[in-house]
Amino acid sequence: MGFTDKQARRALEKTDNNVDRAIDYLFNHPDDIEDEQAGAPAQEAKHFDVESQTARYRVVGSLLHLGSSVNSGHYVCYTRKGDHWIYFNDEKVYRIEDPPVGKGYLLFLERKD
Repeated sequence: MGFTDKQARRALEKTDNNVDRAIDYLFNHPDDIEDEQAGAPAQEAKHFDVESQTARYRVVGSLLHLGSSVNSGHYVCYTRKGDHWIYFNDEKVYRIEDPPVGKGYLLFLERKD
């Protein structure tokens, strides 16, 4: 998401030229941003026909967060190597039979076509 010079100047004016507050203002006042964009010339959208394309994917990696909250915990990763899964946890790296891939915070996909 980008902001125009006009939007940035307006946010700075609204926040007594405090950059941190101006950034916060831009993200917390989307209606004001849309009003500014309504007056701007329309940009041509890039389209492609999704419905005419089919693809199959398989999961080749999964990033998981282990911990009680987002403020504490640890990240681990599972990756596919051939027909096997490898578990990465800091210095511990070993093969695993049944990784909890579906519980991943972030999945890495590979196109099968």
